[in-house]
Amino acid sequence: MSPSRRHRAERVLQRRPQVLIAFVAVLVALTLWSVASRQTASVQPQAIAPGAIAAVDAQEASATCGGLGDRPGATQGQIELVNSTHSARTAIIVASNDLGKTGRATLTIPPGTTTAFAPARLAQGGFWVAATVLVNGGGVGVFESLNASGNASFTPCASTTGTTWFFANGSTQNNQTYAISLVNPTATSAVVDTSFTSPAGYLAPQNAQGIVVPPHGLVVLSGVNLAPHETPLTTTVRATQGSIAAFATQVLPSPNGASVTIGQSSLLRRIAFSRGVASPGAAQSLVLANPTRSLEYATIRIRLKSGWLAPVTQSIQPYSTLSYATVPSSRLATNDVYSALVTVKGPGVIGTLATQVAGAVSGGWGNAIPTPPSSLSARRWLLVGDLGVSPKGVTFFNPGPTPVSMQVSVINYGSDHAVSGLKSVVLQPGSSMSLTRRIASVLRTHSLAISANGDLSMSEDFPGASASSIGNMVSEPRL
Repeated sequence: MSPSRRHRAERVLQRRPQVLIAFVAVLVALTLWSVASRQTASVQPQAIAPGAIAAVDAQEASATCGGLGDRPGATQGQIELVNSTHSARTAIIVASNDLGKTGRATLTIPPGTTTAFAPARLAQGGFWVAATVLVNGGGVGVFESLNASGNASFTPCASTTGTTWFFANGSTQNNQTYAISLVNPTATSAVVDTSFTSPAGYLAPQNAQGIVVPPHGLVVLSGVNLAPHETPLTTTVRATQGSIAAFATQVLPSPNGASVTIGQSSLLRRIAFSRGVASPGAAQSLVLANPTRSLEYATIRIRLKSGWLAPVTQSIQPYSTLSYATVPSSRLATNDVYSALVTVKGPGVIGTLATQVAGAVSGGWGNAIPTPPSSLSARRWLLVGDLGVSPKGVTFFNPGPTPVSMQVSVINYGSDHAVSGLKSVVLQPGSSMSLTRRIASVLRTHSLAISANGDLSMSEDFPGASASSIGNMVSEPRL
């Protein structure tokens, strides 16, 4: 990565380890039914984009990152701060680990650039680390990645806290590590209940209820201890007091790979996946989890460049998971790029696009998060670039019933400029478009701003994994 584009000026102001208040493991023993009722009855199918980027004219903005390892290894990661404005921004990063150690650093992010920082540098000695990012203005996207050898996992940091977070497709089988990071960036304590569903049924471990997450603190739950030998594992995190951000980290020893994802902040009835690739040797599935007491029906539509495939409707039983295989499939040729649209009749689902490559030496597994309705309808988005690598591919998908006119601009130091050939592109209803390699290579040194007059879903695949879609990163809306 060119030093002129990758600014890493870092000034550590403080590094004062402090012991956080020890959290209480269990406040009250709850019956299985009472916890299940509380965690499902209040769920509403809202659509929130947890990584939405604050408006450029905002006076300040914040983001919460978690699920990163505090030691070298597959979960070691960093935060990427993308300044999409034409003015420098100052960011204060406050990190805390699972032992209660904290530290602080201040960064300057030049206009139109991406700055990376490893929060583990500020709070060493633990197993997990989280960070709160405070910025003196809007227009800065905050993302995180696992960057150890062979990994290619990206997810947005949370621009807001919430009371409910969902995760699909976890696993605690075959020496796999599954950890849920509960991060509290607020000044008041939060109390959290966590439950799981798997093929074995509904599980609400007593030692996962009433967990106290202290102010500015981090608590990490071990899926292996709470729900051992289960796959696929669906997780529901609910704050009964206060609010938090939540992240899931999955590590598989064979094939080696690690993935970090922000939680889905609400159940969804309509979700889009803009980019899947039928990579040779890869197995890929749309994983849809139903954490409610209601029977649901999901209609799955796959879009190829040549057109829609016939829709498929399947039922999802209460507290169960549907895994719909997309690759390999007789309906897709090798290296076909496809998009997917899922509509649900019922309270809503948790969704992910799961990719695995059997026998891969590294980077053989990953979860890609969906695009929720609030992001689809944003009209302005940011695609992350200036990471020193060109993405494997970038796809735009119009899941709606009307044509959408879009424009793609390069975010530059002084001013943005439209990309030649993408100044005014019309995507027909239900169509998708992948960028050429020449245009996608711009993302090596610049981020891209996208605007449109209708719904869009878009994502990019980063290199470093054994198959496309493992290192998938969705765009985030710009407010």
